[in-house]
Amino acid sequence: MQLNRRNFLKTKLSLGAGLVIGVPILAKRSALLARDGEESDSQLKPSAWVKIAPDNRIEIYMAKAEMGQGVYSNLPMLIAEEMDADWSQVSIELVAELGEFAPPAGQLAATFGSTSVRNNYELFRKVGAAIRELFSEAAARRLQVEQHDLKTADSYVILNDAVRLSYGELLEDAAALLPLKPDPKLKSVDAFKLIGKSTPRKDVPLKIRGEATFGIDASLPDMRYAAIRQNPVFGSEITNQGDLLQQIPADIDLCFVPGAVIAIADSYWTAEQGLQKLKIEYKVPDASRTIDNQWLQRRLLEELDKDAEVAEQDGSLPDTSEDVLSYKADYIVPYLAHATMEPMNCVVHVGEGFCKVIAPTQSAQLIQFALAGVLGMAPFQIEVTPTFLGGGFGRKVETDFVVQAALASRAVGSPVKLIWSRREDTTHDFYRPAFAARMEALIEGQRLVGWRAKSTGASPMKRQNPDIKVDPLSIDGFVDLVYDLPARDIRYRHWDAGIPVGFWRSVGMSQNCFFVESFLDELASQLQQDPLALRLSLLTNNPRASSVLQKAADMASWSKSEAPQGLAVTRSHGSYIAAIVELAPKGNRWTVSRIYAVIDCGFAINPENVKAQIRSGILFGLAATLYGDLPLRAGQVSFDNFVASTNVRLANAPDIDVEVVSNANAQLGGVGEPGTAIIAPAVVNAFRRASGQMIRSLPLTQFGLV
Repeated sequence: MQLNRRNFLKTKLSLGAGLVIGVPILAKRSALLARDGEESDSQLKPSAWVKIAPDNRIEIYMAKAEMGQGVYSNLPMLIAEEMDADWSQVSIELVAELGEFAPPAGQLAATFGSTSVRNNYELFRKVGAAIRELFSEAAARRLQVEQHDLKTADSYVILNDAVRLSYGELLEDAAALLPLKPDPKLKSVDAFKLIGKSTPRKDVPLKIRGEATFGIDASLPDMRYAAIRQNPVFGSEITNQGDLLQQIPADIDLCFVPGAVIAIADSYWTAEQGLQKLKIEYKVPDASRTIDNQWLQRRLLEELDKDAEVAEQDGSLPDTSEDVLSYKADYIVPYLAHATMEPMNCVVHVGEGFCKVIAPTQSAQLIQFALAGVLGMAPFQIEVTPTFLGGGFGRKVETDFVVQAALASRAVGSPVKLIWSRREDTTHDFYRPAFAARMEALIEGQRLVGWRAKSTGASPMKRQNPDIKVDPLSIDGFVDLVYDLPARDIRYRHWDAGIPVGFWRSVGMSQNCFFVESFLDELASQLQQDPLALRLSLLTNNPRASSVLQKAADMASWSKSEAPQGLAVTRSHGSYIAAIVELAPKGNRWTVSRIYAVIDCGFAINPENVKAQIRSGILFGLAATLYGDLPLRAGQVSFDNFVASTNVRLANAPDIDVEVVSNANAQLGGVGEPGTAIIAPAVVNAFRRASGQMIRSLPLTQFGLV
């Protein structure tokens, strides 16, 4: 493919991994480069992803959401590694995954599912390698030497100790060598200087110094502030809008949007105080009045008695008989809120034919689609500027808060900054759905000869695809297990209680790993086998899973420890992970004192960041396992702040030892979510051994053990 330099045509070149990268535009005085002193005319923007300045500074554009998981550094590291760039001179700019940064049509542009690095590993490396080769060739021509006589390091092309040219010095030469090669030679693993090394993240100093911009920091000229009050009971409607307009002070505007009223004023405090004085009346559907936690558990168990869709089948299950015994257990998990540190907020300005959005979002594309439908605009008329996220966990892939702000902005004719209170954030989430599962093992002697399982709960995918029968995210970790299981029959039944559900960190794995691994521990007791030995016997054909499990057992001295311990192993988001939890007595209760975790995520891009993410996921899942619940009463959530719930805090956080198995020959796996998936069953299995109680539901606070 050739690029017409004279006309500076923009084209696209697929470099794999499902993304399309802009072919480099390398030209002096190109209209694509800013003028009027913003940038030197000789600056080079080698692709949609990288900009190199004459002083050898390099800016890498990063179009994935940074919510604490480290992609702000880890993705640019891939480019910088292959470029042989001086990492200390690399800066990073957050951009929306739109326009020249968007994936091909039909692919969702979003940050979710621990996919950012593993889906872009080869792609970003190719971008960097192509740039390295470009500058190497440019230097070879200037120096009139063979390209293979040169080497690159720290943003320089080097001939010898006396002759070295910076990338910045070679901009003009490089501009003459269009286009970039689509298939540059990539480095071998043993040549890496950044990838595979524990490299400090570039976002951390920004956050420590208070320089990072989160959604809550954003502003626009002439901006007003908005607070919101949403209908407390699921499905209820405001019935006295006219009265509310009479109640509100003159310095506050009211805007009614579906399911809520928004107050707009010159400060957030004024808007929120105005809402607190309103006497809002609601019409509550009769069906919503019956929703509480007891009703929910009863209905979930009733659904398990009904027919379900086949999710996985293999072989023929034997009938029960004198020789073949059946062992069954039912499990339940509750709805869970995301509880991000930064509640929902954004800035939106809707004008004639345009809309500007500044938001902490996991998908600028979904914001465009949602607002285009609501505002009657084309997606290209909606400009989205992303910020750092104060936590995402799947909640900020949603667009509800942005739509509300857009409607408020259109109503008052000015930019609006909408901020949800913590109460609104907790009581109007898209929750991790409550689920139930019925597990059954068929046993002959001391052998497992059949496996039957059924789960039921609401599918987060139903909103996008109402016709879906078996949501693959809902059964993730319930099918295609790491174990060599005999004949099996696994089914799923969708059941919706009318409570909004969404994508919560690790999604279906958050409940399914608990179901499977807790049941395996019970099964080990029935077979009178050690839980570790039983699992290893079922992992003979899965060396990666058996390896992480054995390493975790060795770290925790499984067979020698006198402390109560529990273990679990799974494959989550392409990675293999095992965890062992150790308890210590605390009065007449127990506390989680230490956790050992081993992850094989393929090649570890930044091992220290992998460890941080596993610890993060473990603590997130541990809080849910010990304390997480959604108290429901008469169709509404009955707690509204962090103070009303217990969390894992510094004072009661366990020591967490993480070992990273870097496997250069394996496909990359995700690291943001496996820690959350693995922790619940490991904790429950430890508490079961310590207390002798049969634990088949969460959280553990209901059992008086913590």
